[in-house]
This record gives sequence, C-alpha cells and structure tokens, in this order.
Amino acid sequence: MKKFLSALFTGFALFFSIPTVLILASWNAIPGDTLYSVKSSLEDVTLALTANTPIATAFSVNFTDRRYTEAVKLLDRKGSTVGYELLVAEAKQTRGMIIDKQDVKNGAQLIRKIEEYQVEIEEKQTEVQNLAYAPTGTYQAPLPTPYVADPTPPASEENNTITVIVPVEIVIEEEDPDEVVSNLEDIIDELEDIKIEIEEELPGTAFEETAIDGYEDLEAEEISNEQETTDGETRDNDKKDKKDKPLKN
Repeated sequence: MKKFLSALFTGFALFFSIPTVLILASWNAIPGDTLYSVKSSLEDVTLALTANTPIATAFSVNFTDRRYTEAVKLLDRKGSTVGYELLVAEAKQTRGMIIDKQDVKNGAQLIRKIEEYQVEIEEKQTEVQNLAYAPTGTYQAPLPTPYVADPTPPASEENNTITVIVPVEIVIEEEDPDEVVSNLEDIIDELEDIKIEIEEELPGTAFEETAIDGYEDLEAEEISNEQETTDGETRDNDKKDKKDKPLKN
C-alpha cells in the first residue's frame, strides 16, 4: 500500500511539475524558437482563465510588453521585423480588451508603453541605417528561419470564451536595411493609431497619465531629498569626527 501511495504521489508531482518546467523553459523564447508556441499557448490559457476578471487587461498589457522585448531580440539576432508585427497584433488585442472593459488605468499604461516603444523603434531605425551605410561594414541579416505563428486569441465578452485561431505560417526571412527601416516606420504609425483610438474611446486616460507622471515625479523628488539628507548627515558626522579627534603633538 505504501509503495502504491508513493508511486501515486510521485506521479502527481511529475504531472503538476510539467507546466512549471514548460513555463521556465519557454520564458525567453522568441518567434522561430521551438518553445515559442508553448509560451504563447500558456499566455492564451492565462487570458482564458482571467477573461472575466479585472486583471485580464493587466495580463494583456504585460504580454504586449513581452512582444516588444521579443521583437527587439528577433531583429538583433535574425534581422527580421516579424516580431514587431506580432507586437502590433498583441497591442490591438490589448486595446480591444481595454476599451471593452473601460479600463482607464491600463489604457494609460499601454499608451505610455507605446510611446516608449515608438521612441526606441526610431532609435533602432537610426542604428540600422548607420550600420548599413557605415564605410567599415555593411548590415547583414541572418538566413530566413520559418516558423508557425501562434497568435494570442482575442477574448469574447459575450460567451466568456477564447476564440481559437488556426496558426498561420510566417516566414522569418532576411530583410535589407531599407526594408527594415520602412517596416519599422509602418510599425510606428500603427502603434500611433492604437494609441489615438484608446485616447478617443477613453478620454480619462489623459488624466490617468498625468497622475502617473505626477506620482513618479514625487517619488523621484522624495528619493532625491532622502539622498541629500543622507549626504548631509554624512558630512556632519565627518566634521564631528574631525572635531573630536585629538590633535597629535
């Protein structure tokens, strides 16, 4: 009996450890990696389980941020802007969830992130151009790597289910510098459209952004004041130590 219970316990332990192992193994996967579909599927499950909760949009904003991180890595490693296309797709889904739930807080958060993405994408455009036309070298993207995309499906508010989307094949292929720059410009424009739609549908996001900026400024000021106080105390202690230190004959 003890052997049976031990075997049963071991079986359950192994069974429930599989999702954890998959999460850890696929955490840093990017489009084109073997485990990327596992990563996106786990995100689908998360959205499905939280579809009717307030944290669903927060998860979706977080997944959008993941897509951006993946896009940067994919361009650096394989010279492809496919990751940025997946970023736009994810941002559009997040926009839809935010507007449906009238989530002003996460709407403001997504807008702030989009603005950060746009600035960094413009910097990436400049970087690609400089590398491409530098006299000492040329921009070279890696050979194409096909992969099957598994986009995060949108949540349905009516029947509280997640619509399953059949994966479509996207080929990660070499892009010349002009194509990269052009594609990134299109991504910036599409992100701008998403931002504008959120601002139009949820005017309160502007006030939320102001509040967030004010809070961050206040927090930075408090840190600065604490640092000044610490520095002042250190100087006072140094002066006291010098004053108390006996003079040598």
